[in-house]
Amino acid sequence: MVRNLNFQEKVIRYGYIIVVISFFLIIKTFKNMSLYSQSGFVDDKDESLQSKGGSSLKFGLNNATLVKFEFNPNGGKNSAVQDRLDIVFNVQGTEVNCHKFPINGTYAKNPATGNQELVKVEDIQNNGGTTHWAYNSLMEDLTQFNAVITHIMTKFVPLDSWKNVYSQTPIQSFQDLCNRASTLLKSVPNWNTQPLHLMAQYQYSIKGTNTMTYLEIPSNMKQGRWLENATVMQGTFKTSLNEDLMNNENANDSDIALKYINENGVEHSFTRTKWFMASPYANQQRTGNTNAPSPNPTAPTGNPTASPNNSAW
Repeated sequence: MVRNLNFQEKVIRYGYIIVVISFFLIIKTFKNMSLYSQSGFVDDKDESLQSKGGSSLKFGLNNATLVKFEFNPNGGKNSAVQDRLDIVFNVQGTEVNCHKFPINGTYAKNPATGNQELVKVEDIQNNGGTTHWAYNSLMEDLTQFNAVITHIMTKFVPLDSWKNVYSQTPIQSFQDLCNRASTLLKSVPNWNTQPLHLMAQYQYSIKGTNTMTYLEIPSNMKQGRWLENATVMQGTFKTSLNEDLMNNENANDSDIALKYINENGVEHSFTRTKWFMASPYANQQRTGNTNAPSPNPTAPTGNPTASPNNSAW
């Protein structure tokens, strides 16, 4: 007897999108991928899940290595049972994480109220499916998730090798995806000592009871590339900030204001726009501080106090 698939099963089989990074982003859809809806919602805006930058992390380009990339079944708060992909970089002696969790909900603007609301996959499933007002937001989250994984993996293996991970057999679960990616990555000799360049930015807003924003690894690809193989981008790269552009009120916000250029005049793949350099991403925010700081500050010493996870469903 053939069973009709419900909405969530259809999304699991057909909805996952892998975004391929090639020069910028080339998008290709892979069917038979999974939307991994685990028990217990993980709020991707929860402070405790974000990277915490120590004194070695600085705004902009950092030298780094990837030291951990593996599935963790106890990735919840205080090692609670929760699937997580542990991703840890070493930045000059400081470990900085950008862990990834299964996507089981999304933040979207409710057209009825005009407010940003947290919507679980089950709510989308039971209230219209693909016609639900939060469906497109969920698909965007999936796209960004896959973009980040692809962005990391293609610094170690050829794109075709990474594509083969999906073409062999359908991915069955979040754990399956993590294990396949980790196995491929660790097949590369000396993967955990390969030199990388990592682009750090500030949190967009002050979180919880903190009094300032802290440096973090970008959680998506919306502001551009943030990881590069340092053997591809060789040389000593120095910051080149276009002050004239930044001071020109009539300039286009999408114009490139920040570049990195080496001693041979070669430009790095990391660039940021005028908008980005004027935004909180490039300027540390402090409680009660109305003066914008320099766009190239260093990280504060120590880690902030993480706010609790209020989304324990």
